[in-house]
Amino acid sequence: MAENRSTLPCPGADLWIMAGQSNMQGCGYLQHPIAPDPRVWSFGMDYQWGPARPPLHDIYCAADPVHRELMLGVGADAQALARRAARGRAGTDPMCGPGVFFARTLLKHLPADRSIALLPFGSGHQAHAAFGRG
Repeated sequence: MAENRSTLPCPGADLWIMAGQSNMQGCGYLQHPIAPDPRVWSFGMDYQWGPARPPLHDIYCAADPVHRELMLGVGADAQALARRAARGRAGTDPMCGPGVFFARTLLKHLPADRSIALLPFGSGHQAHAAFGRG
């Protein structure tokens, strides 16, 4: 990525890693849709940059099968996961985590020409030790 910075939609943005468990993944219910902010971007689980909008951790559209495998490991229905993945991003439940709200709050303290890039890394059903060193 470093060699091809011009293709990033938000060059020079402050990069923030959104790591954590289910709350970071987005297990809160979103009552109203949130319009994307043109200064806040997210690297999707489909390996594409796009305007940040909840849920940042769209595990149903994830390119890596590990996310579906983790859900199956805790009793998720394989057919239901496949149906939700087929619906794509538009079929995502109205769930959210703190990432977009964090970025919007941070923007209030940054110059108008700065943007924020979020790198989601949330995974529910994981022990705290999974996010530690080693």
